[in-house]
Amino acid sequence: INAEYMGAAKCIDLRSSTQLPELLLLSGLDHDNILAALRWAHTAGQNGLLLHLVHTELDQELVHLFYFWAAKNGHLEMAEVLALRVEPTLTDADGNTPLMMAAEHGHKELVDFFLRMRAI
Repeated sequence: INAEYMGAAKCIDLRSSTQLPELLLLSGLDHDNILAALRWAHTAGQNGLLLHLVHTELDQELVHLFYFWAAKNGHLEMAEVLALRVEPTLTDADGNTPLMMAAEHGHKELVDFFLRMRAI
C-alpha cells in the first residue's frame, strides 16, 4: 500500500475503525491497493470492517473483484452481501465463476451458497 495511504492510516485506529473504507475509496487508490487492504482486514480478523467495506458505494469492477475474493477466501457473509449486486452467472477474464473458485479452494459453505444462488 502506497505511502499516501500509510500516512493517512496512521491517523485512525485500524483495529476497530470503519473509516478505512472511506479513506481508501476517497483517496483514489487503485484497485490493487484496495484489495491489499481487504486482505489485511481478512487476515486481521476484521470481519466488521470487511462487511462495512462491501456496503459502501463501489464501482461494479470492485464489486466483481470483491465477490471473487470472497469466493476464494471463504467469506460467506461477504459473498451474501455482494450477491445482491452481481449476476449469478458472473465470470472472470478466464471464464471462472465464483462457484468454481469456492470449489477449487475447498469452501463447501460457499459452494452450497453459489449453487442456491444459481437456482433462484
